[in-house]
Amino acid sequence: MPDDLKPLVNDCRVNVFELGWLTEEQEQLFKSDFKHVVHYLRQVRIGKERKMLPDPLTHAPELLTLMKALAKDDRYDEFIRQAKIKQERGETMTFPSLIGDIEDAKKQGEQQGTQQANEATVRRLLKLGKLTLTDIAEAVGFQLSDVQSIAKEIGLASAV
Repeated sequence: MPDDLKPLVNDCRVNVFELGWLTEEQEQLFKSDFKHVVHYLRQVRIGKERKMLPDPLTHAPELLTLMKALAKDDRYDEFIRQAKIKQERGETMTFPSLIGDIEDAKKQGEQQGTQQANEATVRRLLKLGKLTLTDIAEAVGFQLSDVQSIAKEIGLASAV
């Protein structure tokens, strides 16, 4: 670095560590809501059943904002909004309830994605016209009535 730039640059020491690799004793040193994140990450790392801390959270929206940043996932915005509403109402929130809501939403999204993919498969099979409606229903795991409804939607009423 040129000497004339040295006065303009801070020479700071930065210690970087992985939160999931902290010891139980180090985890106990955290007193803020951040202790929930450290505990959760440690539980994930050691592969135990995730037993989260039941203590009430003081700063749930801020904790979710941190999790959003760490996960780089904009889907946390809705959870942050809900946490702010609960906080304004004076409702108590815990880390297990927040994680439960997030995992429930993830499962619901996966189910919706699977449903949409199966519906697209039904549409493709109907357009091919090589299978009976019953065969398509069995192949995709749908009720026959659902396959018939999709056939009507795409203008294959004669297949019904």
